[in-house]
Amino acid sequence: LSHITLAVMLNLHCFIDIDTLYFIVAGSGIGFGIFFTVIMGVTLEVFGGDRFATNVGLLLTASGIGGAIYNTVADAFYRWALQLQGAADGAICRGRLCYVNTFWFSGGLFFIAM
Repeated sequence: LSHITLAVMLNLHCFIDIDTLYFIVAGSGIGFGIFFTVIMGVTLEVFGGDRFATNVGLLLTASGIGGAIYNTVADAFYRWALQLQGAADGAICRGRLCYVNTFWFSGGLFFIAM
């Protein structure tokens, strides 16, 4: 449930006006809160109590590394969309084109993870 909440909230900005950013940020926070709350219990249930701290540490570290990689890929898509629009360096990309590739990339990763 937390991953679905995160996927929906992080990609709603492609289709919703900027005025609803508070809703998107709150939903993303709820998704991350659910994830970090539930991950401890799921890890204990799946892997058992032996080496619990090591397993949780690895999962949380993988989350951070994955986030850094995802942000790098999302930035590459964003810059590519800027080039397609012919914008100068430092310009702000506006519109659906700026985020649609990131949306499909994250959606694909979501289905691979499922």
